[in-house]
Amino acid sequence: MQLANSLDLGTFSEKASTTEAQKIRKNLFLKGFYMKDARILLRIDQAVFMFIYPIAFAFILGFSTKSFLMLVFLCLLISTFYVSILSATLLKQEFLAWPVPLNFPVTSLQLILPKIIVPTTLFSCAFLAVLLAFKIAFNLPFRIFWMIPVAFSLYSAAAMLGLKVMIKERNRVDLSNPSKVMSTANIFAIEGIVLALAFASILPLQYYMFSRESLLNFVKIEALVPIVGIGAPTAVVIAIIIYLVRNIKKIALQDTSID
Repeated sequence: MQLANSLDLGTFSEKASTTEAQKIRKNLFLKGFYMKDARILLRIDQAVFMFIYPIAFAFILGFSTKSFLMLVFLCLLISTFYVSILSATLLKQEFLAWPVPLNFPVTSLQLILPKIIVPTTLFSCAFLAVLLAFKIAFNLPFRIFWMIPVAFSLYSAAAMLGLKVMIKERNRVDLSNPSKVMSTANIFAIEGIVLALAFASILPLQYYMFSRESLLNFVKIEALVPIVGIGAPTAVVIAIIIYLVRNIKKIALQDTSID
């Protein structure tokens, strides 16, 4: 009886260790997807330019004009649009090898998430570096970092927009042309959405933090200053979270017709 129990325990232990090993291998495999997408971006000259340009733009003009408020906004605006382009580019790379990715032991969500997380993380780190440099150079208060969660939300939304466009335009875009990611109409549409989100979130937050008098002159009523300066960015972030969760759930259900 004791021998039987020990054999059962041994079998259970062996199964548990096998399951654990499979989990480790799968986690390493999934990490490989993130590393692959990061390497793809670093190998594409256009992607490297898109990553460097907003940072260089903010640094050069910021330190030459001794101003930061509008430059931070423009840096975020430009980089947010670039995130959507790079997210679509990463998905386009998957389509070039299609249907090979379907043979991997991953779900649609695990395949798509790196296309959102990698560009969003890279540009969020770059934006953090810009804010940190301006904080040190201009002796700014720590509240300047309030913009980070808003920026991260904008980048995430832009990445999802890029993915949606790429999915819808898959059959209309020349996948073999590396410079053609999406149509001009969709580029303008994404630019418009990004511009609207940035104006509704990061701009009022900036003025609330550093120029409340200007914000008061705009809204005319003092009670509206915190509502516009804090409430509007918060509402935008919440709306973006809902938008992302809704679409991620659709991807998790392997619904490629993301709305």
